[in-house]
Amino acid sequence: MTRFVRAELAARARMIAGLAAGAAVFMLILGLAYHSIGGALGDAFGGAPPKAITAFSGSHSGDVLSPRGWMGFGFDHPMMLITSLTAAISIGAGVIAGEVDTGRAQMLFSRPVARTRFLLAGLAVWLAAELAVLAVALAGSFAGALLSADLRHASLGGMAWAPVQLLPLTLFVMSTACLASALSDTRTRALGIAIGVTVLAYLVNVVSGLLDAVYWLRWCTPFGYYDPTAAIEHGPRPWPLVALAGASALLLLAARTALERRDLA
Repeated sequence: MTRFVRAELAARARMIAGLAAGAAVFMLILGLAYHSIGGALGDAFGGAPPKAITAFSGSHSGDVLSPRGWMGFGFDHPMMLITSLTAAISIGAGVIAGEVDTGRAQMLFSRPVARTRFLLAGLAVWLAAELAVLAVALAGSFAGALLSADLRHASLGGMAWAPVQLLPLTLFVMSTACLASALSDTRTRALGIAIGVTVLAYLVNVVSGLLDAVYWLRWCTPFGYYDPTAAIEHGPRPWPLVALAGASALLLLAARTALERRDLA
């Protein structure tokens, strides 16, 4: 399996490098833009941003227009979510359906090797790719903060907790893609299912932040358990990590069951 993981990482090296570079540049630009956008809006709203901004940022327990809240908003911005979740969806969708689609499944899964090992190998590829993207994104955010006169002295030492809080969210999405891959005949279909579920969950989370009557819906989506602003301001929250990790384990167990029962010939 080690050779399989290395081969997959080598094949996806350009994608991972592109996602990491994009995430770093975005976080750098976001830090530099605080004075002209974040600070100006903070002064305009007097520290009480409207629901449209808080719902879009995903934060329910902090001022997203404060210096630390602004960097937390960066880790929950759709652009950052796209760059981080792309690796999870792409790798997860290709674990099974991708091999079936290319015909490699008849060679790989016909050998006397437990099918579960291919799921574990996919998880290893995802973890390596995701850590690379998040680490480079964090470096970009620190660079943007250091180059910004407004953020430089804002005590952003807790910023490292934002990607830590993001990692289990990407694990959940990756697990969803794995299940879709185990149930699909083509990688395109698995990608469509995983992307559709993820986008729907994100939209439900945004709507729950806009309307008090359906606020409870945020707990029905994985995005409701992700609040990078709170992580930066108050440190990591263990229970959301446990909740997302537990849900991911159930999805991976379902993917394993589907894979064991599936005829890949």
